[in-house]
Amino acid sequence: MQQLYNAIDAVVAGRLVNEDALSAIGVSVPIYLLFVSVILGLAIGITILLTQFFGAKQFEQIKSLIFTMSVFLLVLGLIMAFEF
Repeated sequence: MQQLYNAIDAVVAGRLVNEDALSAIGVSVPIYLLFVSVILGLAIGITILLTQFFGAKQFEQIKSLIFTMSVFLLVLGLIMAFEF
């Protein structure tokens, strides 16, 4: 789905806008992928911690982790929404 989105975005920008718009998309893709990779890494880390706490039956730690990561991801999402 992501590749299809990128292909359609490139076609629309290249044909309907101009070449500068197409080059802007090409320049911004690595930055976008960096953010996606960081968020994916955080999600994997959170999952590892959750499974360790669940296996150890530390349910209070699970509640604390979920709350902390929810606040962190909300703040990160707001920063990204207003930054870009």
